[in-house]
Amino acid sequence: MKKTLCALLALALCLPAAAEISLAPAGTFSDYAYFEDDSARVVEADADYREGLFDIHGNCLIPCEYEALSGYGVKGYYVAQREDGLNVRGALDESGNEVIPFQYGDIRFLSERWALGVTLEETSIRPCDYEDYTDGRDYNATAYAVYDLSGRGYVGFFSYQCKAIYAHGDFLYVEDRAGETTIYDENLRPVRDGLADPYAAFGSADGDVVNLSTGETILSGYQFGAELGGGLLSVTDGSYLLGVCDLSGRMLTDCRYDRVFAADANGDVRVERDERFGLIDREGNEVVPCEYDGVERLAFGGTYVYRLRGCACVEKDGAYNYVLPDGQLAYPVFYEDVEILGLSMILTDIRGQKHILAADGVRTPTEYVEFSPFPGGDGTLLKARGADGLWYLIDWHGNRLLPDGYPYAVSLLIAPDGSAVLAETEDGKLGYAVTR
Repeated sequence: MKKTLCALLALALCLPAAAEISLAPAGTFSDYAYFEDDSARVVEADADYREGLFDIHGNCLIPCEYEALSGYGVKGYYVAQREDGLNVRGALDESGNEVIPFQYGDIRFLSERWALGVTLEETSIRPCDYEDYTDGRDYNATAYAVYDLSGRGYVGFFSYQCKAIYAHGDFLYVEDRAGETTIYDENLRPVRDGLADPYAAFGSADGDVVNLSTGETILSGYQFGAELGGGLLSVTDGSYLLGVCDLSGRMLTDCRYDRVFAADANGDVRVERDERFGLIDREGNEVVPCEYDGVERLAFGGTYVYRLRGCACVEKDGAYNYVLPDGQLAYPVFYEDVEILGLSMILTDIRGQKHILAADGVRTPTEYVEFSPFPGGDGTLLKARGADGLWYLIDWHGNRLLPDGYPYAVSLLIAPDGSAVLAETEDGKLGYAVTR
């Protein structure tokens, strides 16, 4: 028993300090208000349902002047339209400045630097470029205007003959209708043609890894594997095992993995060795050792990542646990039949009681009968239904953060980044800033 207690104490000392979570009242909003896709910014509407953008304190970032305002694409930019119609869309930055004029049928953000304004015309012939578009009609693209978001604005355009356009750093890869890809520089001058596809900007040549945009050899004696995203590549030295390097050719790991998967939004890469999975970070550090049957993908900030606050959820033999930032496990055992909600797992015991298993190692029995499967945020804030049928906002240790219950789970909105909450009131919605 003494050895067990010592082991548990040592484990507890490895855990990150549990932060107290509280809410501070912020701005007031209408019933219309909701969080945009990837942050705590609030899309709000005026009495005529024209949309604008506000912070959680109610400060106006973009005035309510738009028929539609969407935050999809590259973070910090918004697709907007002022009126109904076809070629009436443009783009704004997060301060409301116009970066693409309101004259396009579609806006595509290719990267943090490059965006396209697509001019559309209706068609009755299929296949077409846009089938059953926003109004249920079919359209073809007549031109693709190119915008440099780094400050230069409009650069030029490509014709309707484009099949696909992809951004790779400072270069654009354009596939025509015949299936041939041409590389264009930042001034839209062709620098190389005859490529097979527009998806990869790196390849192998004469036993080396090369940058297809410049022709430069970035890594000698290796073969190109795949672009992982986040500025990372997989490569092999001919041993049938894979390693990871950055775009300059700097090796971050040696070639020791059987499989290497795409990087997540944080630059973490899932890797496999001997049929076991782990994670490496963007510097090649093995932050989760290859000892597990799986590493779960966790929803956060409008996308999926493998780690939240440095913690990863891992699976072994059908049971789950968290790996902490220092590589230790949050719990001495793995748990089966749990519902994973980011940094919280919900366990129902044999008596039907629900327990919160927080990623910091705190297990909390509760009297709640149901947890929302899509709470929002990172799982440190949860929406739970009591025996009275009402929904409550609690933290990952079971502490109630708002005193009142709400009739529906959607009466409470948690920002994708977990930094704010919107709660329904009789007069609209009240915003809260989350402090930790």
